[in-house]
Formats: sequence, structure tokens, C-alpha cells
Amino acid sequence: MNKNKYKIFLTIFIVLIVVTSIAGFVAFPSNVSNEQNNEQSKEKKYYNGIEFLRTNNRWNAILGNTQISIYSSPDSVRKERITNAKNYGLNQAQKVYISINPEDNLDRAMSEIGNLQLILRPRLVVSCYKDSEKCKSLLLRTCKEATSLNKVVIIKKENITSLNYNQNCLEIKGSESEIIKDIDAIILSLL
Repeated sequence: MNKNKYKIFLTIFIVLIVVTSIAGFVAFPSNVSNEQNNEQSKEKKYYNGIEFLRTNNRWNAILGNTQISIYSSPDSVRKERITNAKNYGLNQAQKVYISINPEDNLDRAMSEIGNLQLILRPRLVVSCYKDSEKCKSLLLRTCKEATSLNKVVIIKKENITSLNYNQNCLEIKGSESEIIKDIDAIILSLL
């Protein structure tokens, strides 16, 4: 596959993730009564002076012309996660490779990555950290390929939760819900 077709494929893939996640929230709202939903939508939280409103089990804010959406409540994301995320320097890179194993079934986490793409300056490129049949059309990126201009974020679904940043490579390991909290921490750190 030549580079232009590959770039088009990845761009369409990321846009598709963002669009389908938004469509899912619109088409399949949570199963709460209208009264509960109205009460829930009135719930507000603030982070760095930015107002987040809870809607359909997500926290949404408007920053300039961009809608920011996170799964975690802004005040439930541990402050050390946000502080650490500020040190990753993702916005100083030209590209950020999100390396996954497609066998891990990280649909919700990848949807959250789509929300990260909305506020991250460098381009996100989906890649794999391990060679497999499902990865034959994607680049392989591990910590060995990480540079200051091409950062790598490896996302692994595991029983043990850990977060390590070393030499331009971030490894996020844990359950999908813990991975989402770390992605939300990165989003909050960029605001």
C-alpha cells in the first residue's frame, strides 16, 4: 500500500471512530428517565475555569470552537495523572503513534482517543506494537522507534494497571476503564 493511500486510510479510520462514537451517544442515549436525564444534564464540574456539563454519561465542554468530551468526571481524574500527562510533551511532537493490539478489543478507549485528536496539535497515527494478521496494513511502532518528534503511546489491556513514560514513549496498561481515565487525564492536561 503506497504512502498516500495509507495516509488516507488512517485519516478515514480516525474520523470514522470520532463520528461513530458521537453518533452512538446521540442514537443510543442512556436508559434513564427524562427527569433523571434533565437533572443529570444540570450537573456541572469545573476544571481550570472550564465548565463541563454532564450529558448522556459524558462530560462536555466548549473551548473556543471545539467541543471537548471526556468519560471521566473532571474532578475524579487523579491530579497526579494530569500533572504527569503535562510532562509527556505530546503537543511538541510532529506525530503521535497510538500503538495497540487489535486483539485487545479497545473500542471505548479508541473512541476516547478520537476525542483526544480534537485538541492535540500533532497528527495521531494508529499503529501496532506487535505484528499480527490484523496489523498487516498498519505500521509497527514500539518504544524503540520513539523520538522527540515522533512519540509513541502504547496501549495494552492488562490486569495490572501501570503508566510509564520513558524516552518519548508512554505505556498505558490496565483495564479499559483505567486506560480511558489515563486518556482523559491527557485531554485535561492539554486544556
